[in-house]
Amino acid sequence: MRFSRRRRRPGEYDSLSVVPIRECVVSFDDLRGVRHSVRVQASSVLEAAGLGLKRVREQEMLDDDAGFSDITVEVATKTTHMVPIAKLIEWRDSHGKTPREMTRKANTRRG
Repeated sequence: MRFSRRRRRPGEYDSLSVVPIRECVVSFDDLRGVRHSVRVQASSVLEAAGLGLKRVREQEMLDDDAGFSDITVEVATKTTHMVPIAKLIEWRDSHGKTPREMTRKANTRRG
């Protein structure tokens, strides 16, 4: 049986999706009941938990992984959009395609 090596095309990996990196707040309680919290940037919850525990160890000189409560990872999401007023008025005053969209638009109009 003969195996052939397939050559890679230029740009073949360009379509691979990139996992977004998010800011996370990682926190947990130690044996004394002291709450430890740090901010990290990670692309998964497990990565955030690992980075958070590592950073707390480095900053506060904690020795081992034993004696901690479950780790809480809060993903901080902040999205800001700029909406031109003309675009808003055009959308608000157009007819909705579904009952739900019509209700949403009606809720944005003056009473």
